[in-house]
Parts: sequence; C-alpha cells; structure tokens
Amino acid sequence: MILRRGKAWYLKIKPFGHPIWVRTLAGTKQEAREIERAVLIALRVDDYRSLWPEAREVCLRIYENQGWTAPEDLVKKREEPKRELTLWDAAKIFFDYPTVRNAKAKERYTYALGHIIEAWGKNRPLNSIKVADVRAYQAKRLQTGASPSTVNWEKGTLSKLFQVMLELEHVESNPVRQVKNLSQKSEERQVYLSFSDVEKIAGKCPEWFRPILWTAYYSGMRRGEIVDLTRNRVNLSKRMIYLGPEDTKEGHWKRVPIHRELVPFSKTP
Repeated sequence: MILRRGKAWYLKIKPFGHPIWVRTLAGTKQEAREIERAVLIALRVDDYRSLWPEAREVCLRIYENQGWTAPEDLVKKREEPKRELTLWDAAKIFFDYPTVRNAKAKERYTYALGHIIEAWGKNRPLNSIKVADVRAYQAKRLQTGASPSTVNWEKGTLSKLFQVMLELEHVESNPVRQVKNLSQKSEERQVYLSFSDVEKIAGKCPEWFRPILWTAYYSGMRRGEIVDLTRNRVNLSKRMIYLGPEDTKEGHWKRVPIHRELVPFSKTP
C-alpha cells in the first residue's frame, strides 16, 4: 500500500510477515511504487547492491525502525570507481603547482607538454606511460625534425610533471628518469667572435649597452640571464655570479666566474 501523508509518500509493506510503515523520499506516487518494488525484492533476496539512494534510504529506515542490525552492504555505500588520472589532468595540476605556477620557464613547459599531449592524446592515462613510450617519443620527435635539445627539454618537462605527481602521491614512480638525454654534440656552436671583433662591435654600440656586450663575451651568459641579473646574484669578493633555477634556461643553479675585465662594469651603479 502507498499512502500520502502531508508532503511525504509512505509505504506499507510486509517484508517478513507483518506490516511495516515507512516514509520515502519519493516525489510522486509512481516513484514511491518503484521504490516499493525494489525494496521488497532486495529484502527478500538479501541483496542491496543495485539499490539507488532513495530506495537504499527506505531499506535503512526499515532496519532502524525495527531495531535490526542492517547488513554491511546496505550500510556501506558502494565506492564510486576512481577516475584514472589522465595526461591532461596531470598537466592542469602541474601548471597550478606552486613551483611551476610562477616559473619563468612556464611558457616553455606549456610548449613542451603541448607536443607531448598532441602525440599521446589528452586522455592518455598517466600510469600507462612507460620507459619504452618515452624512448619512442624521442625517436618520433627527431623524425619530425625537432632538434635533440628540444626533445631533451620536452623529456625534462615530462619528468618534472611526474615529479610533481609523485610529490602529490598521484603516481608511484617516474619512468622518465630512466631515459637518457639525447646527444647534443651536433648542435654545439662552432662560430666564436674574437676579441677584436667584439671590440669593434662595442665601438658602434651605445654606452649603456657595452656592459651587456662585454658580460656576454667574458661570461658566456645568455641575453636573458644578463638583462635580468640583479645585484643580489653578484658576489664581487668571490668574483662569482650565482644564478637560480628561475634565472636560467636549463632551470637549475649555475655559477658563473666574473672575469677580471668585468669587475669595473660590476661596480658601475
């Protein structure tokens, strides 16, 4: 029997021989009837796994009202299957990580992961990426014309992503660490400017630019490293420049000796 009292629908059922009244969360009489049917079947076969939340609530209410101990699979809700972390999910978490969010290399990380996601797809489960996959990716990128240094940067970015996922306990290992970098010997620069060449260039440059030029010549630092250099990175007593991971293209600490010819420029306010 189904009866409405106030705004609630009640069921009068006889699951174990005697009638029991129980309130439901049904919004209509039809919903109450469907709940009644499901509850009666579940009670008779003692299997509650297929019950939806409203029907499960009615079963629990019956056991509580009668003072009975509810079966474990009725009390314990079925756990929702855990969604597997995809490459795209990991990338979003990675770019929001504190050490990455404001990193100078963030744009390069974006570019690198863009190529990786394009190759493997957004929905590639992160845990499915193995050592062999990374090596195959390296070979394929070289075939498409990417330079070894570019492929190494992309591999390094992927390794950094895995490291962040390890710290957040989303994965248990970093397969990228087992893959060696590609040789970059073929990319080594073979053209060098002589002192006289740099001196001629300096003579044609405005005065404010000369310290930058000579710093590049004597230190080998990149343009960005020189332009962004601050006083707290320079130790004149030790004649050493200390660059942090956020200052370098490689993303790690670097020590650069200060040539004696650069000391006068270093003291310039």
